[in-house]
Amino acid sequence: MLIWVEGTRQPDTNNEQKDLDMLEKANLVKGKTKYTHRNAYREYELTEKGAELAEKLAAEP
Repeated sequence: MLIWVEGTRQPDTNNEQKDLDMLEKANLVKGKTKYTHRNAYREYELTEKGAELAEKLAAEP
């Protein structure tokens, strides 16, 4: 999910960023900031706790 790119106007992504921050605080995802020579971006990965919760939610009828 693209949140911000230098010099490029993006649609309003505040809600998505807030959701990702909340998931990270709950230890369901882990975010890591990565850099290129021109940009910075944030990569998110499910934690073990997040993966377990996702499996439980997917198994519900």
